Amino acid sequence: MKSLEVKAAEYVYASIADGYFSKEVKNGNEAIFVSGRYDKYDNEVVIDEAYLLNLETEESTELDTCMIEEYLNGVLAA
Repeated sequence: MKSLEVKAAEYVYASIADGYFSKEVKNGNEAIFVSGRYDKYDNEVVIDEAYLLNLETEESTELDTCMIEEYLNGVLAA
């Protein structure tokens, strides 16, 4: 099973564009939110915040932004 950070990175990668971005994806009673910026000249992503939100309980869990950055920058460098 994929980690939440990898899922978040895949959601962001599918819609990444130059500049600041925020992406929210709902899946059942959960939502993943990721925001950050992408510099197409340096081909680098920096994640400002990422979290999982349970829509029923409204509890949020912070995701590892470094892990998401590493995944995205690795994919972009390939």
